Amino acid sequence: MRSGPPVGQPRPVPEARLLVSAYAGQRLFASKWVIAVIVLLGTRPRRHSEILQALGGQISSKVLTRTLTWMATEQLVTQPGRSRTDPYALTRRGRSLYDLVKIIAAWADADALQHGQEAAAET
Repeated sequence: MRSGPPVGQPRPVPEARLLVSAYAGQRLFASKWVIAVIVLLGTRPRRHSEILQALGGQISSKVLTRTLTWMATEQLVTQPGRSRTDPYALTRRGRSLYDLVKIIAAWADADALQHGQEAAAET
């Protein structure tokens, strides 16, 4: 008699929980503009027009509004009241994502520096 899982059934992967959680987190970065908005709001609350100006015309007002609305539904930013002069700010969840973005950026800087040095040593 054969032991183990039934034929054709996948074995449980110990990393499955990590994979599921990582993909769930990746969803938050699905929009091209989420990281940029997180970084800008990580330093201080900003009005819609300030975010638009900081992004230097690379995004339309309509796309920024959609991005901010989606981020508010994901509880990453606070959505201002009826006045367009009220600033957007990071929520506690958004702040924790900002901390993660800083860690990823630090890793990317260190990785680029390391690979830059390795490339120079190889030539």
